[in-house]
Amino acid sequence: MAKPLALTLGEPAGIGPDIAIAAWLRRTELGLPPFYLLGDGDFIGMRAKALGVEVKLAEVRAEQALDIFADALPIVATGIAAQGGTARVLQFDVRDRAACREHALANFSAKRMADNYEELYKKLVSL
Repeated sequence: MAKPLALTLGEPAGIGPDIAIAAWLRRTELGLPPFYLLGDGDFIGMRAKALGVEVKLAEVRAEQALDIFADALPIVATGIAAQGGTARVLQFDVRDRAACREHALANFSAKRMADNYEELYKKLVSL
């Protein structure tokens, strides 16, 4: 019997979680082989809600994923909760592109990032 694929989500603030959710929703239509996600079930639930889709999730052990795949998106918990920037990204209304762009420009411009790195470097050198 074939084993299910293990998928990591990549950067939580990226599109990996969204692609994984969409793939599971279209699993039958696309004829996808069974897979499970390695990650945080609460985070996947929040992403599904932000996308406006209902996804039945099931935290399982890897060997249980094959049995549950048809009825629920299997998730093997890594014990690492998605936090930090990812949680802040989820607070935005994704339909408000202007607010997202403004936030990104204010917090992730080349100047801001360089200033932050320089500040961190100075702290490290002074230790």
